[in-house]
Amino acid sequence: MESKTSSISIFLVGASIHYMAVAVKSIIDNGVMSYEIFYCDPQNKPILGKADDGLQDIVQKMEFRSWINAGWKREKIERLCLDTFKGLQHIVQLMALRLVEGCSVKDELMEFNLIHGFLHSYYEYVGEWPNSKNRQLKDKITVKRLFGKDMEFKLADPSTPEGYLSRLHAWSSNFYPPAVIQSNVVGALHKSRPMSKLIHSSFSKWEKMVRVGIKNAVDKCSLDPKMDKFCKRMIEMLDDLHNELKDQLLGE
Repeated sequence: MESKTSSISIFLVGASIHYMAVAVKSIIDNGVMSYEIFYCDPQNKPILGKADDGLQDIVQKMEFRSWINAGWKREKIERLCLDTFKGLQHIVQLMALRLVEGCSVKDELMEFNLIHGFLHSYYEYVGEWPNSKNRQLKDKITVKRLFGKDMEFKLADPSTPEGYLSRLHAWSSNFYPPAVIQSNVVGALHKSRPMSKLIHSSFSKWEKMVRVGIKNAVDKCSLDPKMDKFCKRMIEMLDDLHNELKDQLLGE
């Protein structure tokens, strides 16, 4: 005798300036489990499965009337909307992977934000020192602003100790101050215990590399009070990160 049952879970997902509803229907048909994912976008835009150029076409056709009337520049709201659609695509993909392959949504999100976001940003702007064979680093930082013009900061030559510390300070000041790393990054690692092996190994490498880079650079140049204070604050943050990584390793 055939038997078929189903259940539905509904999620409200937020990303940047937008939200959507996702319904996951699980079906058991003669002992075989299958899933259906239903996506409902209040903008009524078919964003799933589209590459960046397809998403860009959708964004460029949107009016953003209320946003523009509120004083937003169209260029900036388009950028935010594009980032939002990419984030929503990623969330739905993670949900599908969780259902089909049993992947951890928590680990995937942590790796996406901390490795492809935070660590990638560091390697893109600062790199490793005193290793002179760094990958090609960006020569300036562009800070996107919601209102007014974007701000640009030219970065120093990374081959000198002064240049390394200058780049580290510029990256930290504009993106990740020590207090933000401590609360948002180290805090996230603590709250998400246990962390994946990839996250643990990636941050262990980064913590040691930045600590050695700061120590070597400080030993080879004289610091003004502001840079000295910054370096000490970075070391304090790295100490907290080291302790968090050590605690999780001992807890395995």
